[in-house]
Amino acid sequence: MLNKKWVNLSLFYFSSIAIIGCLIRYGFFSGNFLTNYKYLLHTHSHIAFLGWIYPCLFILIVNSFLSSEEIIKGRYKLQFYITQILIILMFIAFLIQGYAFFSILFSSLFQLMTYSFAFRFFKDSKKSVNKKLLSIKFIRIGLLSLVISSIGTWFLPITILKHLNETNWYNSAIYFYLHFQYNGWFLFALLGIFYKFLEKNKINYNIKNANISFISLSISIVPSYFLSILGLTENMLIKEIAFVGSFFEIIAIIYFLKTIFKEKEVISNTIKTVSEKTIFLASISALVIKIGLQFLSNFSYFHQLSFSNRFIVLSYLHLTLIGFTSFFLIFLLSQNNYISLNKQISKIGITSLLFGFITSESFLTLGGLGFNINNVMILIFIFSLFMALGIILIFFDNIISSNKLEIKN
Repeated sequence: MLNKKWVNLSLFYFSSIAIIGCLIRYGFFSGNFLTNYKYLLHTHSHIAFLGWIYPCLFILIVNSFLSSEEIIKGRYKLQFYITQILIILMFIAFLIQGYAFFSILFSSLFQLMTYSFAFRFFKDSKKSVNKKLLSIKFIRIGLLSLVISSIGTWFLPITILKHLNETNWYNSAIYFYLHFQYNGWFLFALLGIFYKFLEKNKINYNIKNANISFISLSISIVPSYFLSILGLTENMLIKEIAFVGSFFEIIAIIYFLKTIFKEKEVISNTIKTVSEKTIFLASISALVIKIGLQFLSNFSYFHQLSFSNRFIVLSYLHLTLIGFTSFFLIFLLSQNNYISLNKQISKIGITSLLFGFITSESFLTLGGLGFNINNVMILIFIFSLFMALGIILIFFDNIISSNKLEIKN
């Protein structure tokens, strides 16, 4: 099995991007970013995706679905080591030079490693995992989305070389990557691990409702990409395709909620601590709001607001990356015993993280909607500090727990 302590590396990167996020927000109200703003921004986004989320999903998927023998045979440990080296190199390169030769090189090599992981897992899981299980269906669609998302990253250098980096082609490539990461890889992988958690704990969820949710969500992936480019075009066909995608997302979330609400008491009893229940409810709430907002973006007022307002864009991105993805990931890591949320330091950390997230999101949204709030950037910075503090506390608590466990053994 992959070492549980490796999750601490990802928590370190999560803490690092939280600190960088605070530096970015400090720069917006002070006018001094301490270093190059774009370098900070590229580091923040790339390490969030590749240093925090990807390794955690890698560990959870491999350990949840494959045997120890398959993990050794498939050289998953070697894959993990190589990706960690590349993450360190990317971290340094993005901070020093931003999006340039070395950062592009290391990112490209990392992309090749994701191909290796996806193809190897598809091969190994065919032999040992029951293909009828809903959990593995979600994981496979997630990995397929991971591979498809890379088309956007390979297309970016082409747009730059052809001097199209100020055009809609460049933006469309970025949105393509983000869409298949957020709404494909992250969403499906997390739900796959969640259904594995239900299966492992013998929680007999309604298969019919869960399958309708899975099929609807799978159908929505491609057409819902066009929601991302509504602000770039007035083409009626694209608008209609986008609406179809968001419609199937709504169907998917309704049946997902029906699935978990029918078993809410059993799930609640399985989730032991208040911190775990709170972070779970927060993540599901964020997912519902996110899909609701995507549906609203079909209407002209909302998609104009979404594409033209930096506050709203940031609010939505953080709702997706922190509110759903990171919160749900923390919940799943806890349920699979990779991190502990039942000690006092972690409880304070979760409280601080949730408080900082809700307040900073509120001010971002209110600012984006035109409310005149005095010193809004200072307030957003202050409440971002609460988020960073919460993540750091969770990280240090798990470092201490890992060391104690090692001493005992």
